[in-house]
Amino acid sequence: MKEFYKKIEKDFTQLIGTNNLFQAYLFFGEDEEAIMEFSRRLAHALEYKTFETDEKFLNDFVEVHPLEKESIGINEVRTVQRFLYQKPTVSSRRMVVLYPADTITDEGQSALLKIIEEPPRDALIILIAHAADNVLPTIASRVHEVYFAMEGSKIEAGDFFSETLGGLRKNLEKNSALAHEIIRRKMALDRYNLNKPLQMRLLEGYAEQYGIAKKAKEVVKKRITRKSS
Repeated sequence: MKEFYKKIEKDFTQLIGTNNLFQAYLFFGEDEEAIMEFSRRLAHALEYKTFETDEKFLNDFVEVHPLEKESIGINEVRTVQRFLYQKPTVSSRRMVVLYPADTITDEGQSALLKIIEEPPRDALIILIAHAADNVLPTIASRVHEVYFAMEGSKIEAGDFFSETLGGLRKNLEKNSALAHEIIRRKMALDRYNLNKPLQMRLLEGYAEQYGIAKKAKEVVKKRITRKSS
């Protein structure tokens, strides 16, 4: 496990130990499968007091994924509600993960919002998304956001995205808007045939607005140097 994930694990271990977990989180980042795996480890920690999983059955944990409809609708959210309103049998919390969050229908998100606004005392709701703005703003404003960085091997070393996001994570609360914009554009560059130089110039403009222009220019310079060598 890389150091960044170890830090998140340490933070959640402390939150569990002091009974200070929030009741709803939005876990977001490029590697959604790794985030899902962390969520399972979190559920294991709640039931068995350790993040080191050993394939034990999780009594108070449910994963909700799109099935035949390729979306998570109101019926699935109602099932989540019934599950959360039962008392935990082993764990300190009944935990539900909805993944990916951007497949929840508008009707489903409206129903989910009502649960998040008045959650059961022992509930823990986790939404997993590629970007934080993949859920309704009314939901995003009521959950605690946690950003998961992608494995370094999956992003080119020295790339603008990895280096700049690394700097922004030092004060993610202050720089969350720029971090979200960078992640959105990284998604677009990965999925669509966009003009990469133009997208990079736009991102550098955002960087200037947030006072990290020097860092952005250094990254661009490194990229040009590698290409010419």
